[in-house]
Amino acid sequence: MIAYHKTALDNLVIKQQVMEAGAHLLFSSTKEKELMQAYPINLYTPNFFVKIGLGVLTLLIVLAFLGLAALITNVSNPGALLLFCCGCTYAGLEVMVKNRHYNSGVDNMLMWSVLTLFCSSAMMIFSINQHPEVFGSLFIFIPALFITLRFTDSIAGVISVLSFLGCLFYGLFQVSVFQVNYIFIACIVASVFLYWLLAKLMNAQNSGYYKKVLYIAMITTLFTAYFFGNFYVVSSFYGANPAVVSRVATAGGMGSFYWVLTMLLPLLYLITGIQKKDIVFIRTGMILLIASALTFRYFFDIISVEIALLLGGLLLVTAVYLVVKYLKQNRYGFTFKEVTTPTIDVPNLEGIAVGEVFGKSSQPQQGTLFGGGSFGGAGAGSDY
Repeated sequence: MIAYHKTALDNLVIKQQVMEAGAHLLFSSTKEKELMQAYPINLYTPNFFVKIGLGVLTLLIVLAFLGLAALITNVSNPGALLLFCCGCTYAGLEVMVKNRHYNSGVDNMLMWSVLTLFCSSAMMIFSINQHPEVFGSLFIFIPALFITLRFTDSIAGVISVLSFLGCLFYGLFQVSVFQVNYIFIACIVASVFLYWLLAKLMNAQNSGYYKKVLYIAMITTLFTAYFFGNFYVVSSFYGANPAVVSRVATAGGMGSFYWVLTMLLPLLYLITGIQKKDIVFIRTGMILLIASALTFRYFFDIISVEIALLLGGLLLVTAVYLVVKYLKQNRYGFTFKEVTTPTIDVPNLEGIAVGEVFGKSSQPQQGTLFGGGSFGGAGAGSDY
């Protein structure tokens, strides 16, 4: 299913682990050079600025091809024209991947071009006039999920989660049986279920190339669960005006419920992160605490903005100072000091080194691979 060369992806993971091992002096410099030469990557991944340039150039080529096709066909059927250009763009994407382009900017821009052209052509061909939000979300979800599975792209994984929840939200909204408040609750439950499912998939044995994708998708579900439970979001759905507070509170008697979610869900993330020593939960909880404070400030103008910012800044500076001072020593698994313990699989690297000594090439364990990269994918960086 994955379009990229798996051997090259495996060698990329090995090289990353060897470089980290060399940084921790687990290998001699000579052995590190030997291992780096023994596992060639053969993938074209330029630096960040070259990626931008290639991406812009690819976009211009796609637009020029679309304009040329429109001139030739006189745009008699715009939906079919966009679908034809989508197919040609996808063919070009497969060709570039076969030519070992990996997060080069070219393949990334072609992915987004395919996604955009497919969604636009589907909406035009099917002439969606009723419930466009539902079908629009569905037409985004299908190609985004395919790109995620085919090219292990992290951003496409995020779009897949958002479009799925959007399709669910607008789909339930069209069913008159459900009250609006219960639709938001259903989306919160769906976000929690997606987090659980993605966590199960991430711990599976054959999820090596998709670990980065699954990890970022899990973070997305944490934000969507808060988003659908935020009081400002719910009230904005009724009408973006502070005067709707009473309307939301009386709509099924759920106003206080959403206020509780708005204030307590970030704290729940923080407590979970501290208990599990998970920095993602901690950082997500801290970001959402700011969102909760802004939500409260929007509806209840207790103090002026200047005083609120001043007090918030003083509180943050004091809290950071106290936490840093407290964590200068390792306490309950937390520390402010830089951790020098390597995070790589040392026994696996020892097996690779031994294999090189005896002239045998060992392959890394599938379960230890991790995906993702600067623009999604299976672990590329701009150093190669």
